[in-house]
Amino acid sequence: MRTLTAKQLKEQRKQDENLLLINVLDTDHYEQEHIPDSHNIPLSRDDFVQQVQNLAGQKDRYIVVHCSNKDCRSSPTAARKLIGAGFTNVADFEGGMAEWKLAGFETESGTPAHASS
Repeated sequence: MRTLTAKQLKEQRKQDENLLLINVLDTDHYEQEHIPDSHNIPLSRDDFVQQVQNLAGQKDRYIVVHCSNKDCRSSPTAARKLIGAGFTNVADFEGGMAEWKLAGFETESGTPAHASS
């Protein structure tokens, strides 16, 4: 499984506007703080894969999943689940929110209009 650092994710977001960034934490964590323009689809949802499919539109879209930090197992689990469901271009931002903030990159809070419910 492909993994990314905060710096790599920031660069790839600049280069690929079609990149789909998914925060797989529960909604309350997402609303407290998240990466701008990320989507929230909690891994705990029974329909997690279907929600990603609905948002992505196609299984070859570049999807990056993340959770809170390197010790959080939700994003690697989510990535494996998506790959197992036939998604072909999935990466795990394994450092998650902790690495993103440590790098000094922007975060936001609240529920953006595009967050999944």
